Amino acid sequence: MRRLTPALVVLILSVLLPSNLAVAATAKAGGTCTKLNSTSTVNGFKFTCIKSGKKLIWSKGVKVVAAPIVTPAPVASPTPTVSATPTPLVSPSVSPSASATPSPTPSASATPTPSATPSPTPSASATPTPSPSPTPEKTYATLWEKYGWTKPGTAQEVSKAATEKFLSYIATQRNPAAEVKVIAQEGVDPLLTSWVEQGANLVAKTFDYPKLTRSFVDVIAIDRSWLESAYTKEGFSAQQVKDRLGGFDTGSPAFGGSFSNTWNYAAIKKNNLLVNDKSGMAQTAGHEFFHAIQERLAGRNPGADGATIPNWIWEGPAMFIGLQTSSKLGIVDYLTIGQQSSINRYKNDSDAMKKLPLSEVKKNDKDTDPYGLGEVATQLIVANVGIEKLLGIYAALGQGKSFAQAFEAGTGVKLDDFYSMFEESRPTLGVPLGLGANAVASPSPAPSATPTTTPSVTPQPKYTMQDVKKHSSDTDCWAVVDGSVYDLTKWAALHPGGPAIIRTLCGRDATADFLGRHSNQPDPARELSNYLLGKLD
Repeated sequence: MRRLTPALVVLILSVLLPSNLAVAATAKAGGTCTKLNSTSTVNGFKFTCIKSGKKLIWSKGVKVVAAPIVTPAPVASPTPTVSATPTPLVSPSVSPSASATPSPTPSASATPTPSATPSPTPSASATPTPSPSPTPEKTYATLWEKYGWTKPGTAQEVSKAATEKFLSYIATQRNPAAEVKVIAQEGVDPLLTSWVEQGANLVAKTFDYPKLTRSFVDVIAIDRSWLESAYTKEGFSAQQVKDRLGGFDTGSPAFGGSFSNTWNYAAIKKNNLLVNDKSGMAQTAGHEFFHAIQERLAGRNPGADGATIPNWIWEGPAMFIGLQTSSKLGIVDYLTIGQQSSINRYKNDSDAMKKLPLSEVKKNDKDTDPYGLGEVATQLIVANVGIEKLLGIYAALGQGKSFAQAFEAGTGVKLDDFYSMFEESRPTLGVPLGLGANAVASPSPAPSATPTTTPSVTPQPKYTMQDVKKHSSDTDCWAVVDGSVYDLTKWAALHPGGPAIIRTLCGRDATADFLGRHSNQPDPARELSNYLLGKLD
């Protein structure tokens, strides 16, 4: 038998094998293929069987890129009509051939694969997440509730609370090494020297303030030349000495500075102030040293006009500290005498002064007295926030803050809110707005929509000497001074010279006694006017 040639074997196999096996071999570029225009996709590349010379080989291959899945934006469109038989897409310039011979498949390179343009990635949420609703600000029924302050029930409650805060504060010595040097001219009452030494050193050692850069000196002088010599010997400059001489020449009983305080004993002795105004004089030592603390913390003082710092926040706290200091030392009790002295001072102020709200008590001059009203306001502050936060006001001023900013920084209370609370409390605290010399301390009535007529002036009641004699005991004491009748029952316990002096006046004409002690002295006369009953008939 003749052996079959290799070419004949290939021909027979190509006829006998199924056509789909012709491309079964793995396609690769340049490899042999068997059927012209057949295709094979391998590893993401599409190969086409092409004729190269007399051979059939696989093309270089074209990378197959999956067409991107484009999600069209939802657009409302009519539902398309579906035909039973889809119409093939035919180029209008080419008619489909009816020939049985199929058209050759175009090579992959003839028709470029469109580059995939990805659709923009939509944001995570088409609907923006709403911002959380802000927590509504809590509302309060009153300012007292807002700040946690206690609304005064009585003036005594406030005084007692403020006293407890003061005593708690001075229980700690914050500057134990601090010492105030007291120099007194020969002839000065040793009682005054003792008050000054004890009061100044108590405040100097217990309060918190910037360290002194030089020794602090308190000078009690009788005459000008001795005062000049004393300050010169203590190393004060010529200008500093001149400033202190200027204060001495005004006749003021006491005045202060950043490194010294001065007392004019000649003026004190002339008016017998150690007796006639014991509470006022006893408080000067603590009062004046506290001014030095204020200046060291704030770096400034209000000046007489109080344009940037109202004088009530300067003099009122100094009065409070001074009175509390003298009370701690056992000189004048604060709760029975000291606190009442501030109310009495306010009552003796001018009518114009008593018409001012606290916010307008800025000046310190003959028409505006910031001491009494300022001391009562200080009680309210200290009773609620304590001494530390009071000092915080001056520290904030030293940082360059305005007074309103400093007050809030120190106390945590907006200044306008404090003013509102104080004005609301003034009747309870004994210093109602518009209080006249003989008016009863009671709340002002709410304004009426109907205009009121001006009331007529009620004439003073008249009393006989027999009426006066019926009130001659310690618990019921009337007296006559210069043709007027006064009820001195309550004043006896408050009198700076002690109650015994007042009790000797009960039930009689005390004109000679009063004028013998207080002739041409405005303060005692104003104090006496608070207890006027009427005229002697």
